[in-house]
Amino acid sequence: MKFFTRNILNGHHMYTLPGHGEGASNCMLKVKVALVAANGRLHNAREEREQFDEANNQILEHFKVKEDELSRSMTLYRAEADVCDAFVNFLEDSWTFESSYIKQKQNQVK
Repeated sequence: MKFFTRNILNGHHMYTLPGHGEGASNCMLKVKVALVAANGRLHNAREEREQFDEANNQILEHFKVKEDELSRSMTLYRAEADVCDAFVNFLEDSWTFESSYIKQKQNQVK
């Protein structure tokens, strides 16, 4: 007694129950079509995810470049501020020295 009948449909082996061949073949064909569609959607989803990951990596790389630029700018601004502080200190010391010298000269004149 045969439980299954082997059929070849579009190059694929299919096993069907005797007497249900046509209905089972149609059912298998529907399953195959659904599987192909699901694989297509999976492929598209993977491709979309790869594109998202690539765009995300580009954004992160851009932020890293900007962070490095800001870090260099901050270092330069600190150095510039140190130079300005040194110059202000020099001017204050010069003013103090000049004021002291002028007072000393005035005291000598008296």
